[in-house]
Amino acid sequence: MSRALALELLRPWGIATELYGQGDEIRGARLGGELEIDTLHELLRAGHEGGLFRSAEVGRRGFLRSVTGATEWMPWRRNVVMAWGSLAEVRLEEGLRYLLE
Repeated sequence: MSRALALELLRPWGIATELYGQGDEIRGARLGGELEIDTLHELLRAGHEGGLFRSAEVGRRGFLRSVTGATEWMPWRRNVVMAWGSLAEVRLEEGLRYLLE
């Protein structure tokens, strides 16, 4: 889809959006910020049912401090692959990533 359309469709999320693609053709997006779990479920369901999302990765990652004092991303502890019909089971737990397909 076009960059303008992608930004318009992702506007309801109200969080930072980073688009991926070449030129004006957008193939994916990364959204970052805090959402209530019910809002997350509602937005994911609407995006999937509306044809916006074929798949989605959802998770909460925390920060770690290295011995030098630099901030580093904490790696995912576990990945959970789920069908879209199991969306209600998605939680926001530190270090856990859900892959909705």
